[in-house]
Amino acid sequence: MNNKNVLLLGSTSFTGSHLLHHLADQYTFRCVGRQEGRVDVVFDIFNDSVDRLNEDLAWADVVINCFSNGDVDSCEENPAPSRQLNLDFPKALCDLQEQNDFDLIHFSSNAVYDGDHPLYSEDHEHKPVNIYGQLKSEADKYLLEHSSRCTVLRPITMFGQLLGKQRHNPFSFFLQKLVNNEDIQAVNDVYVNMLHVDVLVECVQKVIENRIFGEFNISGDDVVNRFEFVSLVKQNLPNSRSEVSETDSSKFVTAARRPVNTSFDNSKMKSILGVQPKELARTIEELVTNAIDQDSKDDQYKLNQAA
Repeated sequence: MNNKNVLLLGSTSFTGSHLLHHLADQYTFRCVGRQEGRVDVVFDIFNDSVDRLNEDLAWADVVINCFSNGDVDSCEENPAPSRQLNLDFPKALCDLQEQNDFDLIHFSSNAVYDGDHPLYSEDHEHKPVNIYGQLKSEADKYLLEHSSRCTVLRPITMFGQLLGKQRHNPFSFFLQKLVNNEDIQAVNDVYVNMLHVDVLVECVQKVIENRIFGEFNISGDDVVNRFEFVSLVKQNLPNSRSEVSETDSSKFVTAARRPVNTSFDNSKMKSILGVQPKELARTIEELVTNAIDQDSKDDQYKLNQAA
């Protein structure tokens, strides 16, 4: 463990849980969130002023903000609380940076782009097509304009193992259905080069260790649609009786418009952060194998407990 103090805001989220899981032996963490008993500091953005965190911000060398409403339809239907969470809070953090002397890592989204001109680099103009993307774009611009010690990491659609009771990601969602032998209909006309969450963790570690600031588009290399993605998962579950079929996105009614292809040019991630993602098929194979092994261990534990 080195001597960096890291204040992790939203430690029970999908991203936060993986950061804590992989980096807990590298840094001294103080976890912040709403779930009493699971965090060091109980804090609710909607009911508590950010000033309540002043002592913790002063303690921190690095603040990682995982607080976000990532439900695109929820942002469209409930713009006011989404603005508070996705825009007002990161701006308030940024404004407290100088007096508390910390580096800030903030997570953006591929939703800042319109999806019409991939592959998107950091130099592409923001043209969000929904409220979620608009809020993320405004937050990015404010942080990068007002802070010289901020890193905006812009992960594309992420996938990986759930480490708690978080919202499903494409891997966990499809794996559960395949294991339960449920039929799946997946869209074939929306594309991204999906990101394994471990790659984001590696990027965060590089940023902390080397104090790298600025903005980075974070993604894998393989551009796929959901049908192609779930087909890769099913290849590693030959005993699943699920039928996987493809359809276009018009069959799914959503409150917010979705861009069709926000795939990233991740060359800046590779050249400056030095992070190289694995091939998608290999990553999925490893995830499925690990999930099966974990299920076997859980079943054995239950048998031992019952004996």
